[in-house]
Amino acid sequence: EVKDTVDGQRILEKKGSAALKDLKRQLHLERKRADKLQERLQEILTNSKSRTGIEDLVLADISSPSRTQTGDSSSISSFSYREIMKEGSVAGSNKSTTGSPQSQSQPPRPADLSDEEISELFQRLAEVQQEKWLLEEKVKHLEVSSASMAEDLCRKSAIIETYVMDSRIDVSGVHGQVDRSSLSSVLRDLVKPGDENLREMNKKLQNMLEEQLTKNMHLQKDLEALSQEIVRLSKECVPSPDVEPGLDDAV
Repeated sequence: EVKDTVDGQRILEKKGSAALKDLKRQLHLERKRADKLQERLQEILTNSKSRTGIEDLVLADISSPSRTQTGDSSSISSFSYREIMKEGSVAGSNKSTTGSPQSQSQPPRPADLSDEEISELFQRLAEVQQEKWLLEEKVKHLEVSSASMAEDLCRKSAIIETYVMDSRIDVSGVHGQVDRSSLSSVLRDLVKPGDENLREMNKKLQNMLEEQLTKNMHLQKDLEALSQEIVRLSKECVPSPDVEPGLDDAV
């Protein structure tokens, strides 16, 4: 039963690890999605004619409170619009000054978008970055929680093994009946006061230990009965001292 309890804790730990892997996978997908949106946005901005209005829109979006409160968790704050505009102007000048076949063989650019559509793209990009930040926070929280669960599981497994070994030793000795105070002390070691998440495990461990104590008491009674039976049988096997004198009289 102690092994079943430990195995149950390990199963819970494996489930936590699986959830952590799933969140990491979602985080990777969101990062790829954010990168694609940034590439799309860069492509749109390099071909936009109304760059003055777009620049004001970008600066207003970056300097808004919703952008600054996320700190370094969102990579959009490090998005350099001026560098993109500079690259776009260089590409535009190269396209206008050179009439080479290379410039003519470039893929067609998408049509210019309105300010409303660009604003919508910024909004979508901000939402993706926010989702990515939330996933990163969840991953960090799960990593800390998994480490804490593993450490707690090792500590409780050691306590349970020590208690079970002591109980087995006490069965063969004089102290067959374990005091109830030792049970409460073990439970206090296993569960910290105020830890609401471990109430169910506390109840299971308490039932398991009470059942173990009951088995120990029955084993002690069986040992006592067996000892009495051995004494009785040994007395029956000892020959009577009056047998030899009787034989002498008969001779």
